[in-house]
Amino acid sequence: MKLFFSIVVGGLLGILALTGPIGIFLVCTIIVIVIFRSFLLLVEIHKHVVPVDANDHVKDAYERYMIERAEKENSGNE
Repeated sequence: MKLFFSIVVGGLLGILALTGPIGIFLVCTIIVIVIFRSFLLLVEIHKHVVPVDANDHVKDAYERYMIERAEKENSGNE
């Protein structure tokens, strides 16, 4: 039933696009809305897939590197 509804809506949008500037405006508006909604869904998927503490590992590794670098510089000066 959803497929049939999508086919009917697609046909109506095609006819609207041929009717003039108002139809083209409606079709473009619908396309922009679909792109915007897809972007929001991608953001939600990203929030669920990527853990929040993913940056903590990078931060810890950077801090360890800076500490080791400081120790090497201090041992080289002495």
